[in-house]
Amino acid sequence: MMYSVRFCRAVHIFSLFSELYRTCQDLDSIKVNQTDHSRKGSHMITRFFNDLSFKAPFIKYRLIIWALVIPAVSSAEVVSQAEHGFHIKSTINVPASAVDAYRQFLQINEWWIEDHTWFGSAENLSLDPVAGGCFCEVNGEQQVQHMTVSYVNPGKALRMTGGLGPLQQMGVSGTLSYQFVGISEHESLIVQEYRVSGFYPEGLDTLAAIVDGVQTAQLNSLQARLSETP
Repeated sequence: MMYSVRFCRAVHIFSLFSELYRTCQDLDSIKVNQTDHSRKGSHMITRFFNDLSFKAPFIKYRLIIWALVIPAVSSAEVVSQAEHGFHIKSTINVPASAVDAYRQFLQINEWWIEDHTWFGSAENLSLDPVAGGCFCEVNGEQQVQHMTVSYVNPGKALRMTGGLGPLQQMGVSGTLSYQFVGISEHESLIVQEYRVSGFYPEGLDTLAAIVDGVQTAQLNSLQARLSETP
């Protein structure tokens, strides 16, 4: 049953990104009409890929392959979505205590997918786990404050505020939270939730599934890192 669930989740992610990639290819030859809501929504998807450094087809295919070979999260869903916001949630089981999982989480440059950075390298990422701390990306004079830490309970929880990727330039607000729940000395659950609200002409509900797919991939990457850590 476990493998069946994981396989179905992988197929779901594969289908999502395959559809998005085909959409981006089709849009290469389409002049977007800014008064056409359906085309504007698709244009946002193209900007989404571009802003997250999806610059070439092989990178897009790599993300699809990633979704198939990395064990899927135990559960992932769009909890709710509406025109002015959405709430997504993912839960994953990892082979580490809650404290060790939290410590690895803080080493964000070791597991964040570099295709989802502004300047192309996860090594430029850092996370300062204090109130007001920065989830930043610094590449010399090129710098980004992705999110700001708003809550820290070491070994148990951390929250950050801000818009990831293209959500930042859209001016929406968001809260990304992580909870680390111990099961045993060598096993724990990580719960990731992202709540986003604000104004977007086509409705933020049109972006909920896309953001859910990206954040699910990030959580899978953290799980993979914890699985290979002695």
